[in-house]
Amino acid sequence: MADETIEAAATGETGRLSDEHAAIVKWTDQLLANHTLIDAEREDALAQLTINQLSDLVLTVGFYQLVCNFLNTFDVTTDGEGEMREGPPPHCGTMQMPARWSATCC
Repeated sequence: MADETIEAAATGETGRLSDEHAAIVKWTDQLLANHTLIDAEREDALAQLTINQLSDLVLTVGFYQLVCNFLNTFDVTTDGEGEMREGPPPHCGTMQMPARWSATCC
């Protein structure tokens, strides 16, 4: 992914993106904020994307939000962030949980 695309996703400034990429950032922002596209946004998206492409976009944004909700709820952090256990809890695969959570959280 190009640096300007990542920057646009982080800041909302889409001036350096193609019209298509700017529209995708806009629809993504709407899905994250409202969990849907209003009729006009959906019609605009379907004028530029196939139904399969729009479905992929909606599902990708939704799965990203689902993962974020899970990670935020259980205070899962990346390596080196916060106070972590030595290794993962016994039945949580490779996921590391903050020390204040019991091993039964998963």
